[in-house]
Amino acid sequence: MLRCPYVAAYGHAIAERRKRFGFSIDEVAHLSGLTPTAVDAIESDSGRLTMLELEALGRALIFDPATLLRGESLPDARRLPGWFRSHTPDSSEAIPASDVRLMALAAELGEVGAFLQGLVGQPALSLAVLRSPVPLEDHEHAWREGYELGARARARLEELDSIARACEPLRSIQQILERIGIHVARVSMESWSRQAVSVWRPGAMPVVLLNECSGRVRWQLPRRQVMAHELPHLLHDGGETDLSPTERRPQPHAEALEQRANAFAPAFIAPPEYVRERVAKHSTPEQAVLQIAREWGFTLEGAVWHAKNVGIIDAETTEQLLANVAWRSRSTRIPGNWEPELPRDDPRDHGLDVEVSPIVSGLLQDLVLQAHRSGAISSGRAREILALS
Repeated sequence: MLRCPYVAAYGHAIAERRKRFGFSIDEVAHLSGLTPTAVDAIESDSGRLTMLELEALGRALIFDPATLLRGESLPDARRLPGWFRSHTPDSSEAIPASDVRLMALAAELGEVGAFLQGLVGQPALSLAVLRSPVPLEDHEHAWREGYELGARARARLEELDSIARACEPLRSIQQILERIGIHVARVSMESWSRQAVSVWRPGAMPVVLLNECSGRVRWQLPRRQVMAHELPHLLHDGGETDLSPTERRPQPHAEALEQRANAFAPAFIAPPEYVRERVAKHSTPEQAVLQIAREWGFTLEGAVWHAKNVGIIDAETTEQLLANVAWRSRSTRIPGNWEPELPRDDPRDHGLDVEVSPIVSGLLQDLVLQAHRSGAISSGRAREILALS
């Protein structure tokens, strides 16, 4: 049996890591496949820690066993070492341990994704080319900044990538994100109100986690807005966010950043200049809103607000349309193939009998299969990455 040296240091480090996540010993036992008695013994240094057990605990608590073997300390599980933004700015909401683990795993997968991109080729357009940190200047008018940034980002994208042709609707926001090297995964979070999370370590592949437990993610049109909302966090925001809230109310700056991102999304999907040009001036307010919804893939409510913010309808008309239940009920069907499921290769077609985990499904899955086809990684390593959860 191969035993790890310096067992005492490992027990303390593993216990601290578990406590910072917020997991119980039973939960770590379930995640690692060990017994609660074994986990307790390892943490208290009363049992012998094997390399297999250390590797299992590394998977459960998202750390590299080599870090401990080198005598280094484990990073704080509730402070991601890089960019982090959450769609829900309320810092009073305690983030469940399982969701923190998902975020930490996403950060690790970003490292894997960057490695795979180096093996098979970089994305058509790097996010780094588009990234431009922009400090928030005016908290009271953050939405105005968001509209300006959204239109600017869309124009820049059209200059660099033919897939985003001027004035043409973006059928798939996810496809756009993947074109610039962002992995988008749909996962189930314990916190149902958290719609999405963006994680980006410097030098890694950015990852956006969409929460399938949120109604806005399950439906195609709202999901477009959620994904477009996450883009400015990666393009324009920066810094680290501590996942251990210290205040009972939302921080004004964080709230303003979310408002800016909320405004960025519609301006990126349907730039105001395009909308004002395409929506006929003689249209009734109802017709104008329906045209926006149908031509650019908005929910009806989203189209009402966008029409108001680009100056097509006034505030009074906005309130009337939002309150007009009969009109809304007659106009709920928005035609068009918005956010179609993007085609993915089945690992079984490549001799890999493995179920792809939700957090890997997407761009990362494609990269793994490309690397496997080229012989850059083995079948065993490909299966290991595809099944990570």
